[in-house]
Amino acid sequence: MTGSGSRTWPEIFSEQRPGLLRFLLQKLGNRELAEDLTQDVWVRIARGGCTIMPDNPAKYLYRIATNLAIDHLRRARHGIEVQADDLQTENVVAETVSPEDATIQRDQIERLRAVLDTLPPRSREIFMLAKFEGLSYHKIGGMLGMTRHMVMNHMMAALTAVEDALEPPSGEPEK
Repeated sequence: MTGSGSRTWPEIFSEQRPGLLRFLLQKLGNRELAEDLTQDVWVRIARGGCTIMPDNPAKYLYRIATNLAIDHLRRARHGIEVQADDLQTENVVAETVSPEDATIQRDQIERLRAVLDTLPPRSREIFMLAKFEGLSYHKIGGMLGMTRHMVMNHMMAALTAVEDALEPPSGEPEK
């Protein structure tokens, strides 16, 4: 792990949580919503959205918090905030995936994980920020102290490696 020694995400999040909560409360003006979004920051980290430790993990957490707040405010402004209780969501039918498709998807995820592990740390970080956090190359460059062009170079290398790894074996049709 670079930039934070041997500290783990739970340790860093616990340390940053009060500040994240204050930050979101100031942005949103609603304590309950700020608490929910602070928890959502942890959910994003805990789900493995960032497999390598960024150089500045606190800045990364605040970026996630900012993105969540912006997303919430956009949805609220457009009136697309959805509130549903358990009774309402019980009746939602989930799309079923065939066992064959599920196996193919699991295989692709494993191949993606394997190729991401082989990438240089900076390229992997840039890929994760762009593809899983949805950040623009310009924003990533600002976060990492790089030019947009350098971010693009790292991203191209990562995308090429991922594309090569996820290509179906020859003779097998792509799904």
